[in-house]
Amino acid sequence: MGSPILKGGMMVKRILTVCRDFGVVALLVLAVWLGLVVIGLQRNIITMQDKLRISDSRVEAVNGISEDMGLTFRLVDGIAARNPKLKAREVSDISLSILRAYKAHRDLGLTLPMICGVIQTESNFLPTALSAKGAMGEMQLMPETAKVYMERDGYPYDLNLLYNPTLNITWGCRHLVDLHVVYEGLPTVRDPTWRNALLAYLGGAENLRSFLIWEHAGRKSAFYIPKYEDYPRAVLDAAAEWQEILYGTAKH
Repeated sequence: MGSPILKGGMMVKRILTVCRDFGVVALLVLAVWLGLVVIGLQRNIITMQDKLRISDSRVEAVNGISEDMGLTFRLVDGIAARNPKLKAREVSDISLSILRAYKAHRDLGLTLPMICGVIQTESNFLPTALSAKGAMGEMQLMPETAKVYMERDGYPYDLNLLYNPTLNITWGCRHLVDLHVVYEGLPTVRDPTWRNALLAYLGGAENLRSFLIWEHAGRKSAFYIPKYEDYPRAVLDAAAEWQEILYGTAKH
């Protein structure tokens, strides 16, 4: 068997012979072929570079945030798998932001799988997500809701802040916990119940009150839509998937 270099040289020699025999047409064909080869090589290089960046982001996300390196790696890889369009830097930033929010709220009953479940259901981890109603960022915060947390934390009212993963996810988690305290009491890590908090997160407090009153009466409220009733189930199903990804079957 000949070496790749020798084979390549022979191929070039044959191509030159064809070009001599057939002239300009052959040259054009050769140019197109070479262009396709170059494009293919570039795509392979980009794919390899992206894989390396994802690997680097896994390491970066651990530094100073998580005590469990394996857990962080699974989080980063899970996000990258669910939204392959995200750049490695975005995956790293989102992972860091989720871990920070989890550390800040875990004593209040908010679990890491629940945070991931909400974000996956709301935006599929897209930092620039913008709904038709104006909800923004990974956790799809409405501007009027975000304004409350901006003021609490001493930020000026600036909607561009909602495209900052750390702020968006932190405020979204805080809002979810606040809703839980109001409508279901302080959640416990062992057995949290999130249905009402999730309904309020989706539809707002006033719509939740209406929904619960009519539900108690055995009737559907004027606000009833399938998405509203299905939303908690969708989030909890996504959280169960993340439970498996991050921890296996045991609850944390």
